[in-house]
Amino acid sequence: MNKLLFLILGLMVQAIAGACVPELPQGANKKIQTIVTPSYALSFMTVPETVKVGESFSIDWAVCVSDRSVSELRSVSVDAFMPEHNHGMNDKPTIIDKGHGLYHADGLMFHMSGQWDYIFILRTESSVARLSKKVWLK
Repeated sequence: MNKLLFLILGLMVQAIAGACVPELPQGANKKIQTIVTPSYALSFMTVPETVKVGESFSIDWAVCVSDRSVSELRSVSVDAFMPEHNHGMNDKPTIIDKGHGLYHADGLMFHMSGQWDYIFILRTESSVARLSKKVWLK
């Protein structure tokens, strides 16, 4: 059942993002989240899979661009914001570009429970895209 769901999700992402399907390397973490816009598709997973308040975590993500090469990205970043309190995380994560649209960030931590928004910022020479995904922590 899970394989069928991932296949359907992959086909939907491909149709929406114009044959742009980001792929993360296979690993133990199966909780992959996806953000799709007309220009970008981004898949990410946290390490550890379950993020807890007050504990450091990492994010692995893959991005692809539907209308140009991923090599046109000049910079990428990830952050998180807590809209109910109008603040972000206390520390900035360290980001590693692994090449071919794959990235890794260390040093993320949600220091409070509540709603957080993951924010991925993708910059090209002529544009900035902000992709976000909500997460709730107890």
